[in-house]
Amino acid sequence: MTDTLFLDIETRSTVNLRARPAPGAYRYFECPHADVLCAAWAINDEPVQGIGRDMKCLPLVREAILDGVKVSGWNVGQFEKIAFKKVLGPRYGWPVPKDDQWDDTMAQAAAMALPLALGMCAEVLGLDEQKDKEGTRLINKFSKPRRARKGEVPGTILWNEPEAHREDFDRFIEYCRTDVEVERAIKNKLVPLSETERRVWLLDMAINERGLYLDRQLVDALESIAEQTRAQLDREMAEVTRWEITACSQASALTNWINGECAFKLVDGVSANEVDAALKSPDIPPHVRRALELRQMAAKTSTAKLDSLKATVCENGRISGLMQYHGASTGRWAGRLSQPHNMPRGTGTVPDPDRARPHLLKRDPELINMLYGNPLFAVSDCLRACFSASPGNRLFVADYSSIEGRVTAWLAGEDWKLEVFRKNDRGEGPGAYETAAAGIYNVPADKVSKAQRQVGKAAELGLGFAGGVMAFKAMADIYRVDMAEAYDPIRETADPTVFEKAIESHERWSEEGLFGTEALSREAWIASEVTKVAWRLKHPAIVELWDGLETAIKDAIHEPGTICSYGRVSYLVRRGFLWCRLPSGRCLAYGKPRIEDQKTPWGSATKGVTVVGMKTVKGGAAKWMRYPLNKSVIVENVVQAVARDLLAHGLLKLDEAGYPLVLHVHDEAVADVPEGFGSLAHYESLLCDLPEWAAGLPLVAEGYEAQSYRK
Repeated sequence: MTDTLFLDIETRSTVNLRARPAPGAYRYFECPHADVLCAAWAINDEPVQGIGRDMKCLPLVREAILDGVKVSGWNVGQFEKIAFKKVLGPRYGWPVPKDDQWDDTMAQAAAMALPLALGMCAEVLGLDEQKDKEGTRLINKFSKPRRARKGEVPGTILWNEPEAHREDFDRFIEYCRTDVEVERAIKNKLVPLSETERRVWLLDMAINERGLYLDRQLVDALESIAEQTRAQLDREMAEVTRWEITACSQASALTNWINGECAFKLVDGVSANEVDAALKSPDIPPHVRRALELRQMAAKTSTAKLDSLKATVCENGRISGLMQYHGASTGRWAGRLSQPHNMPRGTGTVPDPDRARPHLLKRDPELINMLYGNPLFAVSDCLRACFSASPGNRLFVADYSSIEGRVTAWLAGEDWKLEVFRKNDRGEGPGAYETAAAGIYNVPADKVSKAQRQVGKAAELGLGFAGGVMAFKAMADIYRVDMAEAYDPIRETADPTVFEKAIESHERWSEEGLFGTEALSREAWIASEVTKVAWRLKHPAIVELWDGLETAIKDAIHEPGTICSYGRVSYLVRRGFLWCRLPSGRCLAYGKPRIEDQKTPWGSATKGVTVVGMKTVKGGAAKWMRYPLNKSVIVENVVQAVARDLLAHGLLKLDEAGYPLVLHVHDEAVADVPEGFGSLAHYESLLCDLPEWAAGLPLVAEGYEAQSYRK
């Protein structure tokens, strides 16, 4: 019995996988014109063989699959698996491998924070085997419909058939063979997934295949409401600007018009934050204010998300393939296709989308405006509700409460804070945000005002990863906290020594424009600095965690092969990687670690850790590059990785109990549950099942049961 069947296929379909919005592999293969053109395979280390056009399964391949060998390839769980079920099995008689036979090399590469593109991964690993550069030309020739030639009927689906282009098609088969050789060489360099992590990947594959039901009626209604409302706003924008701006989406032209009408530079652009800030100015003409308000309303939602939902839904009414296993280096999942991880935050315009649905289906913006307010805000609030329980079912949704704050305190041994969480979970004391605000404002937690709580919330969410003033500002902006307005209240109650030092720091750094002193007003900066310092004074063990993790990494780099630990986390340098062993036993991987000189913001040099990995650069592209592994990145990675492992454990427990999981977003799990099965309380308890390695970590989840998904 053989061990591994390495496999790759080349296909064609009228569905363009690279279209925007992206349709996904499930839509690709359910197209009636989808076909497999050629395949390449090898058993273990034997020579790679290829077949083309006559796709009858070869006896040796059939025998291997039926014997239960692992079927290995790049992204096989999200491509070849679907091809087997939709084309190779029903059309050509290939035996379809069982789910646990699939062995995805891309998943293993992702777990080591390597690139998710086959060619780039081979380059990064420096392999002798490299992807065939001619592949793009051949794919364009054989995998996509061609244009009609003279005498052919326009609009007819036409292909470059292999029989008419034998030489190029032979090259296509060779290209497929090369991919198998590259994938096999990569696999030989990788660390296999652990038994537990393979279970997580298999569950991920099942969730992606199950898919999430789409309320197509609601999608169409929201699209109609949005288009009607945006057309109305565009008409008013044209009138307000005397037809200089004919659409609220004309950002550059609107920016120039606003500054011209004001006779001074009011805005650098018309992003949401810039418009919000401009509307606070008292010195703008009424017609300019109205133009800003129109831009604010029109920018609240986009039909692009609705277009994406329609482009990805399959014939069964579900969207499959929404999740990318190990999409982030921490192991967290990333959203794909219609990006469920990137839905807009709710405005509160529509508190209950389920109750609003009958009104929305009338597609009447005036009715929605009368019942709820701004129709575009209503559309934005209901985008999540397009993800629905399938007919006869209901959704169970549960989300961990303050998970990153809890994990950070647990890793650091900040015992007083863990007790705050435990008491609050029992309903016996203040929450984390009130406690944070109490430390900042120097007042009792039960006397914290609503405004003070918001500052505490921004601090709790923005400062736990060694962030400074600007990290806090980013979180304060999300929660609409104006720290300039918080200046006087903080000055009145904060520790005088902390406040005076913040003033001195502002005077020192503002001369050189460092640490955000140029981006913030004096009052906002000082109030933010006081908040930062007060939070750190209240959390000494967490501050020690930041330093302890960084020191352990530096020690591991200085002494390759030696395990260096801080608390529950260990580091080891081996095989060209810095390995971070988490409490669960899973490891994060950082490529080519080293310590080198780095310039500080104030110009001096310091010794810092750098690694190589995939990073998002300007323009949103991902690039393999060397980057600093500073304290903020170190602690954020560890905390988010631990939170991910807790979620993975909870998902496995839910799956074992029979809850049909269809989605998970960050720290939230969603199941499409038949009527009469289970209960929300049981669902929450399983999600919070505490693994042995997390003993002492207070973990709770809050959930809801509904027909549609909501924030």
